[in-house]
Amino acid sequence: MGTQKKVLDFRVIRDDLDLLVEALVNLVDRDFPPSLKSIKGLQPFLLVSLLAARNIYEAIRHLAADKPEDPSRKVEFGIAATPLARSLVDLLTTLIFMREDLASRVAWYHRAGWRELKEDFDRHQTSYGTDPAWRDWLNGFGRALEASQKIYGITEAEAAELSKVKFWPILGKILRDKLCLDPKNQEFLAYLNDWVYRGLSADTHVSAAGIIRLHGFLLLPRREERRKDILLKLKSDRVFTATTLLVALCTEVNDLCKYKREDKLKYLWGILKEYWGEATDLFDRRYRTMLGLTPPTPTTP
Repeated sequence: MGTQKKVLDFRVIRDDLDLLVEALVNLVDRDFPPSLKSIKGLQPFLLVSLLAARNIYEAIRHLAADKPEDPSRKVEFGIAATPLARSLVDLLTTLIFMREDLASRVAWYHRAGWRELKEDFDRHQTSYGTDPAWRDWLNGFGRALEASQKIYGITEAEAAELSKVKFWPILGKILRDKLCLDPKNQEFLAYLNDWVYRGLSADTHVSAAGIIRLHGFLLLPRREERRKDILLKLKSDRVFTATTLLVALCTEVNDLCKYKREDKLKYLWGILKEYWGEATDLFDRRYRTMLGLTPPTPTTP
């Protein structure tokens, strides 16, 4: 006999997750822990990360929604959520890596961002510096760079030779160069890369594998029932992935800032684990311990 598919009524977690994210946004904005305030740039990073994650998640949810019914919201749109979901992995990776050495890595993150903006400014200055139509924009951009240069202690020598300012490492570089200080973090990020990020990245870059996994199904005739079933499954997978990653990010922020939202997070993880194996794996590898729960009982072969 076949197993019956478990279908989650999204209302079971929708409001709880929305309220949790809103609460964390307000807490980071208005009640940031005094012990963390001295780390320049940490509070705005966490605040923008939560806002960005919520925005990405809500966009995916809108694309994938079944209700209210809207004929312009095609089932194929679920495929387009892939690069959005990948962005959530990038946010989560950045926070996990940053937490290992907050003062040093927050500064590294912002200094690397300054370098990228300075390179962007230089390109525009070279191409449009003599064009009066660009003068105000370039002047404003230049002033903002000067201000942030002082905030993050970028020297004139570094500004003159940008290669002296290190880029922020993406997930692949963190893993290749073994940049994590804690082997457990390295192991978790390797799992995240192998089982979540790798597929999303290949699909986003529209590699041959990505075409086969996602867009190849668009070749099936529109009237074929199998086509709709496949696209509905892909859409569902993206929503579960995005929801799991948002809950993971919220768990990280709650743990870092000690905001005591463990009960709500346990509830959300508990629901997700019932319906999504990916959530179970992430939870057991990192967030079970973070939320103070005991390890799962090993099953007898």
